[in-house]
Amino acid sequence: MITAEKLLENIVKVSDFHKASDIRIYKVQDTSVADYLLLISASNIIHIKSLLETLTKKVGELLKKNTNPDFYSDLRKSGDPASGWIILDLNSIIIHILNEETRELFELNQLFEKRGIIFHC
Repeated sequence: MITAEKLLENIVKVSDFHKASDIRIYKVQDTSVADYLLLISASNIIHIKSLLETLTKKVGELLKKNTNPDFYSDLRKSGDPASGWIILDLNSIIIHILNEETRELFELNQLFEKRGIIFHC
């Protein structure tokens, strides 16, 4: 059975390999509907689409083997790469893929810094 931490580790490795930047994981279980929030920056729309496709495929492969009820069997997606922001919801983990401008505009790092960074790449 895959744990949230192991799934996060795999997501970070894939994101880093595919040139995502400013990868941060926040533990938010005390104040959110999820246990972890993952922020990933992409350089442009094409990069967002690429990360979305790659992560969707990798997470799907990992979840097929999983019997952990903490995760949705299907990855839920929201947003459009053209908007500069995509959200992937796994239930226990919520992944935000943003272009750098959108991430700065909404100041998500400042919002979650108080929760404590688990990982920063």
